Amino acid sequence: MDSTLCNSVMRTNIGDANFLLADHLKRDEENGYQVTPKGNTVLHVATLYGHSDFAREVLKITPALLCCQIKKNETALHIAANEGHTEVVLVLLACLRDHNTKEKLTWMTDASGDTALHKAVRSQHLDVVKLLVKEDSEFEFPPNHAQETPLYLAAESGFHDSLINILESYEKPTYAAGPSNRTPLHAAVIQEHRDCIRSLWRWNNPLCEEPDLWGWNSLHYAVKLGVEDVVSDMLAWKTSLVYLPAGNENDWTKAIHIAASEGDINMINKLLNHRPDCRDMFNKNNQNALHVSVLNNQDKVVCSLLDSDKCDSLVDEPDSDGNTPLHLLAVSGNHVPELINHPRAKKMPFIKENQTSLDIALSCTEKTKKEKLMEEFGKCDFELKRKYEYMHNPNDEMGTGVKM
Repeated sequence: MDSTLCNSVMRTNIGDANFLLADHLKRDEENGYQVTPKGNTVLHVATLYGHSDFAREVLKITPALLCCQIKKNETALHIAANEGHTEVVLVLLACLRDHNTKEKLTWMTDASGDTALHKAVRSQHLDVVKLLVKEDSEFEFPPNHAQETPLYLAAESGFHDSLINILESYEKPTYAAGPSNRTPLHAAVIQEHRDCIRSLWRWNNPLCEEPDLWGWNSLHYAVKLGVEDVVSDMLAWKTSLVYLPAGNENDWTKAIHIAASEGDINMINKLLNHRPDCRDMFNKNNQNALHVSVLNNQDKVVCSLLDSDKCDSLVDEPDSDGNTPLHLLAVSGNHVPELINHPRAKKMPFIKENQTSLDIALSCTEKTKKEKLMEEFGKCDFELKRKYEYMHNPNDEMGTGVKM
């Protein structure tokens, strides 16, 4: 782009005694538009700096620039949306209507598959979002190359006002699956944006049932992250959600196992309040919540479950390897009083070695005591040897000595 044209854009100079924009642009239209090193046309540059009046004059002379795409396939509307230049967006949309352009400017995508609305949402320019949504209310806002829709981006970033504006434009609750097959509700829950979660929830309750690429739905993530109010709302809508597995056919678990692995006693109690029988559910390895809490060293959960009479049935349930939670706890070395004193501890044979969990716990305790004694004995033995060596050869320790 020559210096004369570049300076006219920067100074928003449409024409003077030495320069006439119309003549310049008409020559460009015949010979190819001048561009900057980045490939920007005069309209793109005016848009970048928010010069709406200059952009309007450019479009009066050469409306074809409206849909011109630069190196990254960005139109002037992409740039205006990204920068949040509301006045420029108004100018561009007005030109679109005036010239009845066949190409849908709001539908055009850049090299990443982003529409102008993607840009506006990502940059969190609410006024621009409102203009673009209003301009084309029938547009279904498709995903970009990363599978992100504007709705998904709003949910993930917590841009609640934008999310509401987009939701209100939908005639029915439809959406495109996002990255990793996640819904906008997945995104809002994972980022813990509660306002977005509530709005998406009111908009489309069944979203919480949709699994992502790894087989986890929004409830599973809410349980893992300890978002209790969200879990309560979902289970109040449909308590059977607590039975849905998280994972795939080769490795799956349930909501109560997730809470147990996180050591979240409050979440476990909340799940049990909605569906008390979920305490009896197994994961892929036929393990109950007590198994999982032991394997994840969640001692508080272990004690809580062992103290509950309602969880007695969990204590002696063998998993796929034949180990009960108490056997696993005994082997782990976490010998909590609830284990030693549990009435079932003396009654359960260990399948492989015919030992009860109490036998294992006591043998581990005896082994630990023996190891401590051996360590102390070894330490004493080492000190005696060092003293003996020092008495016979003090040079080893002191670095000096007398020759005999």
